[in-house]
Amino acid sequence: MSAVRNQYIYGSAVRQPSYEPDYYDEPIRRRPPQQRRPRPANRRVQRNRRKAKSVGAGYTLFLLGTAVIVLLICVSYIKVQVGVAGQKEKIGDLQTELTTMQDENDTHYNAIMDSVDLEEIRERAENELGMSPATADQVINYNEKNNEYMEQYGSEGKEASQGKEAVASGNN
Repeated sequence: MSAVRNQYIYGSAVRQPSYEPDYYDEPIRRRPPQQRRPRPANRRVQRNRRKAKSVGAGYTLFLLGTAVIVLLICVSYIKVQVGVAGQKEKIGDLQTELTTMQDENDTHYNAIMDSVDLEEIRERAENELGMSPATADQVINYNEKNNEYMEQYGSEGKEASQGKEAVASGNN
C-alpha cells in the first residue's frame, strides 16, 4: 500500500489503488464483559439525586405565575396590534374620503369659475346699476404687514383724509 501512496499521478484521471489481501481475516476475540454488580450508592449521593430530580412546589408556582404573566403580555400585545391595524384601516378610509371630497370641491369650484364672466358683471354694474370704475383718489392703500385681515371702525375716504379718525386694527 505504501507503493501506491508514493506514485505520482499524471493528468486528471486518478488511478485506483490496488488492494492487498487482508492478512487478518480472523475476527478479533474480545473478552466478555465482566458482570459487575452495582454498588449501593452513598446515602448523601442518593439524597442529592432525589433532590435534583424533584421540583419543589414553590418553584412550580413561580413557573406557573411566570407563564401566566407571559401569556397576558402576549394577549395584550396582540390586542394592541389589532388596534393598530384597525387604526391604519380607518386612516386609509379617511384618506380616500378626503381625496374624494377634494376632487368634488375642485369640480364645483371649476364649475363656478367657469360660470362667472367678469366682463359681463362689469358691464351690468356700469349699465344697469349706474356704477363707475374707482378713480385713483377713491383708493386708499394700507401697509399692514403683520395682520392677516383688517377691521374698519370709522368712515374712510375724503372725510378720513380731512381729519376724521379712521382706525384699522387686526387680530393675530
